[in-house]
Amino acid sequence: MDLYLEHPHPCPYLPEQTCQNLTFTMLIENVSATEKLLTAGFRHFGTHWFIPACPECSACQGIFIDVNTFSPSKSQRKIINRNSDLRIERSAPSVTAEKVTLLNQFQKSQTECIGWNLLEHDERDYFDGFIKGNHFCEEYQIYDGAKLIGVGFLDLAGSRASSIYFFYDPDYRHRSLGTWSVISEIDTCKSRNISFLHLGLWNSECPSLAYKNRFEPYKLIPTRTIQETVDVLSEIFGNFQR
Repeated sequence: MDLYLEHPHPCPYLPEQTCQNLTFTMLIENVSATEKLLTAGFRHFGTHWFIPACPECSACQGIFIDVNTFSPSKSQRKIINRNSDLRIERSAPSVTAEKVTLLNQFQKSQTECIGWNLLEHDERDYFDGFIKGNHFCEEYQIYDGAKLIGVGFLDLAGSRASSIYFFYDPDYRHRSLGTWSVISEIDTCKSRNISFLHLGLWNSECPSLAYKNRFEPYKLIPTRTIQETVDVLSEIFGNFQR
């Protein structure tokens, strides 16, 4: 494993800050190693694994839900009822022109609504991020009748699941599909005896992340030093290059 610390670059969550990730690239086909990485708070897109390692900021913390004790709030129950007409299909991850178009529509809408950096994806980008190396990943598609309106990716590894990414048709923003998708993922975990669902990073100051503590009860993963993170990786993989 070649582990490296990224050069400081503009933070996507706090514009006034710079950020750094501790990152490595690896095809992981071992369920135990995947489970341990998720438990430690690592995220990944395809074979690219990373965790925040910002020297002067610890605002972003990993967050996960105890699915066995989760109970939807009153507002979340309303969202469940609002979307009871929608249909979910599950499959292995795959790339189609329709999904890439939907992803780009979502990204453009997020840029216009909340100031995300505009990204334009092609089928190769989609493959590298959501399919390549996603050995324990399940894709789910959300349909309104015959129309595809949302796509999500969920890692399933031992006692842990991790919500990799979810995007949806901007015309359905009023449906609160982001919240509904998390509740659907919780239901998936319960049906498969998976105890914890990881939602990635939580940051109270960033609108794109702040909503995640609405799923209760939740737990935060303590911020580690770089050396502590290296020690965790050593326990999982043994010796590696840094």
